[in-house]
Amino acid sequence: MRQHEAPQRAAPNTATCWYLGPVIGLLVGLGACSEPECQKDERKVGNRCVEIGRAREGGAETGEEEGETRDRDGSTRASDARASAADASERDERSDAEVVAAPDAASSPAACVPVAETCDGADNDCDGAVDEGVTNACGGCDVIEPSHAPSLPCDNGGQGPCAKPGTWLCLAGTTTCSAPDPTPSSEVCDNKDNDCDGVVDDGITKNSCGGCSTLSHAKNDTCDNGLEGECRVTGAYTCSSDAEAVACNAPPKAGSAEVCDGK
Repeated sequence: MRQHEAPQRAAPNTATCWYLGPVIGLLVGLGACSEPECQKDERKVGNRCVEIGRAREGGAETGEEEGETRDRDGSTRASDARASAADASERDERSDAEVVAAPDAASSPAACVPVAETCDGADNDCDGAVDEGVTNACGGCDVIEPSHAPSLPCDNGGQGPCAKPGTWLCLAGTTTCSAPDPTPSSEVCDNKDNDCDGVVDDGITKNSCGGCSTLSHAKNDTCDNGLEGECRVTGAYTCSSDAEAVACNAPPKAGSAEVCDGK
């Protein structure tokens, strides 16, 4: 609250005037806009004259003083903004320098200690190559048996009609046989492993000779040569080489001249 009002009076020979900004002024009036003529103990404020002492005592701020205050505040804010921007730029430069200067321990030569190369997917001897000279023929770490080397022949392990040939091929760092899996079927008596279980004709009842055919006589049955009297000789049935037949082993006997001897 003001305690003293500074006396003011209109300067003589003035018109209404407005001042826009510290440099450009727009003057609008009904007559000529002239500078006020104030006395020695007065101060010109706009188009009026104010006593200097009274204006100071009443605490009045002139338009010029307010403009100076605004100029000072604006200059201070601009200076503060420039200082903040400089600080942020300096922090960014320090951060970039730290990122560039930070060593990568994983890629540093000091991080690798050379040892003998082993097949483990790592560069043990620090020469930039992984597992060189220690992998198998398929590029893996497993030991491949000599008989299973790539391109050598193989089979699926089946018997008879289940057996299929193939070739050892590389797959996932080792070799595998390209032969198809066995295709089992019902077992029949044909001297083959139809059901692919590794046993030939298993579960099949064979003849007494071990064959599949039906024999006329069982093995070792008694037989004779078919002759009569002194010429008849007995024997036994024996199996043929293919176990599919039997024959009597009684030998033939040649006759002699007939004599009167009850024979």
